[in-house]
This record gives sequence, structure tokens and C-alpha cells, in this order.
Amino acid sequence: MQKRVLHTAPAMLLLASATSFGAAGEIISNGGFELGSGGDATGWNEISVFGGDAFASTTRSDLMPGAGDWGLRLEIAGASNFGPLAEAQHQTSLNSVAPGQMFDFSVDLKREGALGPGVVMFLEIQWLDSDGSAGGGVVGSSGAIQIAGLLSESYQSFGFDDIVAANNADAALVILRLVGGAIDGSDAIVYADNASLRAVPAPSALGLGLAGLALGARRRRRV
Repeated sequence: MQKRVLHTAPAMLLLASATSFGAAGEIISNGGFELGSGGDATGWNEISVFGGDAFASTTRSDLMPGAGDWGLRLEIAGASNFGPLAEAQHQTSLNSVAPGQMFDFSVDLKREGALGPGVVMFLEIQWLDSDGSAGGGVVGSSGAIQIAGLLSESYQSFGFDDIVAANNADAALVILRLVGGAIDGSDAIVYADNASLRAVPAPSALGLGLAGLALGARRRRRV
């Protein structure tokens, strides 16, 4: 499956020496939503915000997985008196991220049926100071990229390539957010699966220079 790489806005990025990079590898646990109990996916915070005549639901689901037996289902139904939100968040473990470390993010998404008027879908990676050593909270972001118009009724892979962890980051927060307008018929169902946030291998401190140039030449940047 070809990944649709989304361009991020210029952000708070740190150019760090290779000696500060953490280990390469996957840092999302349960990105396939296979682990959990019923509608609750282990390691994911499932958020639904609605009121008035609107409705929202975020749940682990076995209805339309992209792979395996389970995926994530986000559903909203807007109303004139409320714009609903369905969101899933996953926080990676402490010290899974180092400032200046480079990552690739991807997630497989599809819609069920058409999206109603006013529906938007955002993907975002926030960089966190989760241990509070620099004051705590969010210390940077990939930017929230809107992809609703790109969704189809078949799974596609969306994501960011070569995003760099911000100063003071020690973890990441992955956000999948589906939002409806305060409009009757602002409805949508979106399925997600195979979420991945993977560290890009970095050249060793001793291998910078020609080795780094060779790595850059081999690495394919997708647009």
C-alpha cells in the first residue's frame, strides 16, 4: 500500500548531533488495535465529545479491520446545536523519543460512505515533555494536517516522513481526530488501522560525513 505523505508546516525542530539520537524502531504499542477488551484498545485513549442532538463514538471494532481482526472506528453525527468530535490518542513510553530524533508516521484510513458537510479529519504528532523535566506538557508538533478530502472507501496509508522531535521531547502523542460541524447531516464514519511511529535509523557519530551523504542519497523522500 503506497503511503500518502502529508507536508507539515515549519515547526520547532532541533538539529542535534547523532550521539543524542535514541534507538531506531517502532514506538507505538498496539498500533493494530489487536490488544484490548471489547471496544477498548489497550494503550489508546478513546475520546467522544457530543451534546444536543449530535452523536460521537470512538471504539475498537472488528467490523472493517485493515489487517488482523481489529481496527478503530470513529463515528460522528452533527446537529444544528452541536459539532461532535471523535478522537483517539496514544502516548508513547517515557524516553521513547530523544530531541532531534527523526521519525516516520503512518496510519491506514478509510471512510464508510460519503462524508457529510463540514466534516474534517486531522492527523497530528505532538512532542511531549512527559517527565516534566523542562516544565512538562507539549513542546512541539508536526502540525495538525487535514485529510478528510483525501479519504476513500478503500484503505490508504497516510502519514508524515522525516519529522523531527522537538527540544525537551521524551515521548510522543499520536492524535487521530474526526470532527463534525454544528450542521444537520455533518456525519462520518472512518476506520483506522496499522498506526506506526518509527524512528529513522541515524548514522553513528563516527560515521557522519560521507556515510551520512550516502544514506541521504539512498533514502527516498516521498511527496
